[in-house]
Amino acid sequence: MSFVVSYLVLMACVAQAQSVRSLVNNGNDMYDEKKYADAEVNYKKAVEKDVTSVPGHFNLGNSFYRQNKYDESVKQYEEAIQRSQTPSQKAKSYFNLGDTHLQAQKYEEAVKAFTESLKLNPDDQDAKYNLSYAILKMKSSQGKGGKGKPPEPSEWAKRLKRQAETLVARSKFEDAYGLMNDGLRKDPTVAAFNDFIERIGVVVGVKRRN
Repeated sequence: MSFVVSYLVLMACVAQAQSVRSLVNNGNDMYDEKKYADAEVNYKKAVEKDVTSVPGHFNLGNSFYRQNKYDESVKQYEEAIQRSQTPSQKAKSYFNLGDTHLQAQKYEEAVKAFTESLKLNPDDQDAKYNLSYAILKMKSSQGKGGKGKPPEPSEWAKRLKRQAETLVARSKFEDAYGLMNDGLRKDPTVAAFNDFIERIGVVVGVKRRN
């Protein structure tokens, strides 16, 4: 009898897992068709059936993000982070959490999230890129708050900007943006050119993952 009961319990668990997976897959189909509200419905059903579903929470966060529901999106990424079983899963959730904070202009929170993502995946170039952008936006917003004028650029910083301007003239915006942000980490006086860096960043845009 105990064998039969165990078997039935196992089958019920398998059926539930398949149902959750099916709901997530349906949500993915809707998401790919840019039907984000419909995708949201499927992902919500998935996490209602299985609150531990990392794909359910992660993708629900994505559907909220696409609808500009940033507060709801943040909650789902935080759920995904809490329930992630692997560093890779957690890094992806931190990455999109950072991007959501960035879009909501919560730059300090974005910096923290991208930093956590890089701790889990140090070789992630997109996370490094977005972290640099978030730091730049944070410093820019702090500057507008009256926390001091930009520093006087060093000669090295001036040469770096000329190199970046050459790259921009050749439409190599990503290279120019990366060059300036690398320089910012090496020489704080590069911050004197924050407006220039920010303009390049707007052209390049922020990298996003689904």
